[in-house]
Amino acid sequence: MGLTKWGESLELRAEVEIAAAADWIWRVLTEIERYPEWNPMVVEAHGKLRLGAKIRVVQSYPGGRETRMRRKVVCLKPGRELRWAASLAPIGLLTAEQFFLLHETDSATTRVTVGENLRGLLLRQDTARSLQAARGFALFNQALKARAEGTQRR
Repeated sequence: MGLTKWGESLELRAEVEIAAAADWIWRVLTEIERYPEWNPMVVEAHGKLRLGAKIRVVQSYPGGRETRMRRKVVCLKPGRELRWAASLAPIGLLTAEQFFLLHETDSATTRVTVGENLRGLLLRQDTARSLQAARGFALFNQALKARAEGTQRR
């Protein structure tokens, strides 16, 4: 788990090694409507993952309350990278871009990095949420690992 702050920006990230091919993890990761079955941070998720499409997510960070968000898919590289972004306050006050990076280390193992880049003036006032999110990403990675390793075709 990592937390790096530069001026008015902050990067949260967590990494995990998963004993599964990147293509299989991508399949699990992109079935967002199934997130509530295994993802401890997502209560509800709707939408199609297409570049420029909007998705709706209801999240619950550890120790926090539920948050409803609309996110726009800003990067979609099958088997490698997914990013969605949102303004969490009026433009410029707080923006967030969540990312999922997959790097296949060999044919049976993939390193997954999940995180969020936050920017804006409200960062100074939102440290507690950032720490909740960082813990949430670590929990997400463990849940993704369990799901991908437990459901992959043998």
